[in-house]
Amino acid sequence: MKPLQVGSAAALFAFTFFSVMLNLSGPGWLGWYEMSEKGQKIEATITQIQPENHQRCYFRYSIAGRNLDGTGDGCADLGVNGKLLVIYLPGDPKFVTTRNPNEELALTIIVPLLFSIIAGVIVALRQFRKIDVHPIRY
Repeated sequence: MKPLQVGSAAALFAFTFFSVMLNLSGPGWLGWYEMSEKGQKIEATITQIQPENHQRCYFRYSIAGRNLDGTGDGCADLGVNGKLLVIYLPGDPKFVTTRNPNEELALTIIVPLLFSIIAGVIVALRQFRKIDVHPIRY
C-alpha cells in the first residue's frame, strides 16, 4: 500500500475509534444535537459548590413539580442558593447542562476529526520514511 493510503486508513480507524468512545462515554452527537434543537431553559438553584474542582456546582431544578438534580462546571462563583439558567431535554429531563449544546455538539465532532487527522499524518509520515528514496548507483 502507498503511504497516503495507509495514512488514510489509519485516520479512518482513528476517527471511528474516537467517535465511538466519545459517543459511548456521554450523550454523543445525537444527544447534543437533540439538546441543541429541543432543549428548554429553566432556572435552577445551586445547592452545593466545589470551587476547587473546576468551579463545579450542584443544582436543583423542578419540572412538572418533580425536583431533579444536576451538576455543572464554572458556576461555583454564584454561591449556594445562587440562580442559574440550565438547559434540559424535555424527552429526558435528567439530561441537563449549563453549557451551550451547540458548542458541545461541535466539540464531539471536531475532537475525533482532529485526532484522526493527526493519526493519519503520523502514520503516513512513518510510511514515507520506510520508502527508500536513494537512487541506485552503478
